[in-house]
Amino acid sequence: MWSDLLEENGLAVVARDGQHVEVHHRQQSALYRVVRAKRRMKPSDIGAPPEHNSILVAEALSQAAATAACDLGWSAVPDLGPAWINFRGRIIRLREDETKPGHGTESPARRGRPGFGIFNLLRTMLSLNVGSTQHELADYVGVTQARVSQALHTLRERHLVEKADDGWVVADRSAAIRWWLDQYPGPGGISTHWFGLDPVVQQAKRAHDLLVREQARPVVSGDVAADLVAPWRTPRHALLYAKRGVDLNAASLTPSATQEATLTLVVPADSGVWPIVPHRFEIEDVGDISRASALQVLWDLRHASGPDTTEAAQAWLDWMLKDRASP
Repeated sequence: MWSDLLEENGLAVVARDGQHVEVHHRQQSALYRVVRAKRRMKPSDIGAPPEHNSILVAEALSQAAATAACDLGWSAVPDLGPAWINFRGRIIRLREDETKPGHGTESPARRGRPGFGIFNLLRTMLSLNVGSTQHELADYVGVTQARVSQALHTLRERHLVEKADDGWVVADRSAAIRWWLDQYPGPGGISTHWFGLDPVVQQAKRAHDLLVREQARPVVSGDVAADLVAPWRTPRHALLYAKRGVDLNAASLTPSATQEATLTLVVPADSGVWPIVPHRFEIEDVGDISRASALQVLWDLRHASGPDTTEAAQAWLDWMLKDRASP
């Protein structure tokens, strides 16, 4: 997916609606209109951008078309060809090319861990737990079959997946989960922090219900999610993911500094935090609530604050391996 290239270069992408995304880089952000073109773009195809900040997403961009687009103020993230983003007055190159898309460019952020695609592919394979073709995996993950093939090659080199008679499968479930946990860069996106006086599970439920009413598709993670399935300790902090942010004052919560927060709401850049099959749980005297991907819960437990986070994460991992929980 085109946004993977931005994420691999240190820019977080958060969808705002069907046509706009918010791009975050070094504690700054900018809103962009996304324009898609399913063909190779030539200079004659390039017109003025519809909005001041606009990103051109195309199958391919010739060097001449890239120069024309950059001169007109476009950002561009094609599958093939020069890629760059015009971010708050400076150009950040995303893909090296012989023809630079403008002057005064900034070197791209250091290329580190891979984008979300390979992690969501492994999540999917762990969740399906059956052999799948590359085409089936591409449909589940929402990426091209070429990207699935590339990711499978990388995972196969690490002996994490293999080709079986009925398709691609996870070779070693425990090793695959450990690799995912060690390499996953985190969900990205935007976080807001809130404080409440009631028990954390009740805070999570009220926030969850408000987000449901706002059609923000919430799921809980971290302490609360673990407590729903494999109780190990009393939840100390609530973590929810949603497709968009909502003012949680209506859920009897107040904005808070990170250190004092009892609840965190994240609008993630990674859609993989939502499981393939929804997991819903009934909380006694409270009602039902939806859980994030089991792998996401594991990662969040591992990165939580507190003296016993390692033990909490290990308890969740033991449950995942014992019950072959769907990630």
